[in-house]
Amino acid sequence: MKKSENSIETSSSRKKTEIQKSIQADDPIIHHEDPDSTSSENTDSFNLPDKISGADWSESEDVTTAAYFKELKITSPAFKNNERIPTNYTCDGINVNPPLEIDNIPKEAVCLAIIVDDPDAYPEFVHWLAWNIPVTHHIKENEIHGMEGINDFNKNKYQGPCPPSETHHYLFKVYALKSLLSLRANIRKPDLEKAMSKHIIGFGQLIGVYKRPDYT
Repeated sequence: MKKSENSIETSSSRKKTEIQKSIQADDPIIHHEDPDSTSSENTDSFNLPDKISGADWSESEDVTTAAYFKELKITSPAFKNNERIPTNYTCDGINVNPPLEIDNIPKEAVCLAIIVDDPDAYPEFVHWLAWNIPVTHHIKENEIHGMEGINDFNKNKYQGPCPPSETHHYLFKVYALKSLLSLRANIRKPDLEKAMSKHIIGFGQLIGVYKRPDYT
């Protein structure tokens, strides 16, 4: 077990600041274990943060030893980490969720949760919330088993990248939980984060980027 010293990096200081704020600001510190297998493909220019959104710790505990999670390896057959998300998974295509591969899931995991958001948007924009997903190594395209909450399009489903301009980053964050969550489908991201805060035992993320085609 070791403390992660990585921080989120982007090509510009502005994006670095925005993304660090969205992932790290006001979130409790969580440490992670390195997976047994290497995952350099999953850590090109973004690294797993010390602080993950949704994690919780007791005020009576030392902040540096609050809680531990295992690093999940998240990949996709549709795109590599920090590469362009195919149009099919965006508002310019059929707008369905991409397939995800999840490895290094803790054996204690009871279910999975997924949050997809855009930290380059201001304020941060949520594209997908899902929880109580049965433990699996494969999330298929346009298929989800579990509950889905309300995204920032006010829809209970995945809705892909649709940035107004420039290239935006999209974080596909996967959580392994040690307990099912009793939540209704009308919840939003803060509700999900609060509910799963004491149950996170694994976390990993895949970063995709997207810029809409130029229209004349």
